[in-house]
Amino acid sequence: SKSTVMLQEGTHCFNCGDSLHQEGSACPATGVECRYCHKLNHFARVCIKTGRVRINKKKSGARRIHEPGNSESDEDHVDLIRRIEKGCEAFLPVEINNVAVDVLFDSGASKSVISEEIWQSIGSPKLRKASTLIAYTGLRVETLGEATVRVKAFNKTISLPIIVSKVTDVPLFGMNWILAFQLPLPKGAQVRKIGIPKDKEGKWIEETVKLLQQEFSDVFKD
Repeated sequence: SKSTVMLQEGTHCFNCGDSLHQEGSACPATGVECRYCHKLNHFARVCIKTGRVRINKKKSGARRIHEPGNSESDEDHVDLIRRIEKGCEAFLPVEINNVAVDVLFDSGASKSVISEEIWQSIGSPKLRKASTLIAYTGLRVETLGEATVRVKAFNKTISLPIIVSKVTDVPLFGMNWILAFQLPLPKGAQVRKIGIPKDKEGKWIEETVKLLQQEFSDVFKD
C-alpha cells in the first residue's frame, strides 16, 4: 500500500506538498488537475480524498468542537471549536460508507465532523440542516449540513450522524460516536452542562448533552 503523506501546518504547502512558497512565488500545482479527484490546483499525492494525507497542526494543536443544546433561534445554534495541546492526538482507522478514513479521536467534540472533500469521497450522502461551527477565534466556519453514514469501527457497523464542514481539516471522531460505540471514558468522567455568552450583555445560553442523552439513553443510565 502507498505510504502516508505528512504535512506540517505552517511549513508545507497543502496544494503541492513542498515547503511554503515565498511571497510572489507561484505554486507548481496552480492550474493542475488532481489525478485522483480531478479538481484543480493540487497534486494527487497531497489530495485529502485519498485518505493518506495527515496534517500536523501548529503548536496550539487540533480543533475541537462543542455543540450547544436547543436555543430560541438558529443564530444561537452553533458548534464551538477550541484548541487542544499538541501531543494529545490519536487517530483511528474507520470506514465511512465503505471508504477507509483515519479520524482524530476527540472526546471533547460533541459531534463528529468531516470535510466537504471527504463527504464527496464517501458518495455525497444526503444532507440536512446543521448548526454553524464557531472557531476558537470566534469566527464562523460554514457547514454544508449533516448526513447519516454507515461507520465501521471496533468490529461494529453503525448508522451515525456526521457534520460536513466547508473547511478542509482533520476529520473528528466525536463524543456522539464514542458513545454509540460504547467506548470507555476516563474513570470518574462526568457529563456536565456549561454555558457560553449569548451576547455582549453577558447573557448565557445553556450548553447541554440532552440530544446525546436521548439518542444514547442506554449509556446514560443512573
